[in-house]
Amino acid sequence: MSRRFSAGIKKLSARYNKRIFLVNIPSLALIITLAVISYIFKDDIMPIKYYSFFFTILTFLLGFSLVTVFIGSALATIKLDGHKKHTFIHIKDNFLIISRYKQTVLLSPDCDRYKQLDIIKLDEIEDIYLFGKKIIIVAPTRKITERADFLDYDIKDGELFFCDSWNSSCAGEMCGGVEIGNLFKRPVAIAKTIERCQQKSLEKQRKRSEFRERMLSMANSDEFRKARQRINRKKF
Repeated sequence: MSRRFSAGIKKLSARYNKRIFLVNIPSLALIITLAVISYIFKDDIMPIKYYSFFFTILTFLLGFSLVTVFIGSALATIKLDGHKKHTFIHIKDNFLIISRYKQTVLLSPDCDRYKQLDIIKLDEIEDIYLFGKKIIIVAPTRKITERADFLDYDIKDGELFFCDSWNSSCAGEMCGGVEIGNLFKRPVAIAKTIERCQQKSLEKQRKRSEFRERMLSMANSDEFRKARQRINRKKF
């Protein structure tokens, strides 16, 4: 059982573009206002100071818009690349892993990226809620925030291992659940998939427990002891 959901890059890109547009609304409004004023007084003769002031303000507003669009686009590109690589939901075996990109330290030599991992066991999930486009999972959760390259992991034989043995055993802190923000496409489908995988995990645990109890009852039965005695006699 393995499922993986990647971040909704188009959704995040639209969100960042909207923020850039909102930052530029005041300057766009002033540019439109100046254009209207110049049209109203187009037939009047104004002093040189008026035109100098007009073009100074216009140049400043256009420069402000250009700088904000350039910086906003650069930051959005960095964030989108980080989300593309480090924001995902991974379901494998009995683990639900929510990875979220946090930040990029541009001043570090290698432009280190940081992410947060929320690690949950499917059979320990108590409740799953869907509020709008957010998913809330109530369960014992191990939360780790660290450099992304330190949090590469693998799942083998029902255990999760990091590339650093210290992270495998000691890193992180426990909390009572996790809130998955509006970072993914089709959150309803994701919530249903998590719930379905949880039910399968619980069913598997139940069957395993029943099998263990059946084996123990057989081991304690008279028929089993008699069979073992017959086997031991044949050895001699």
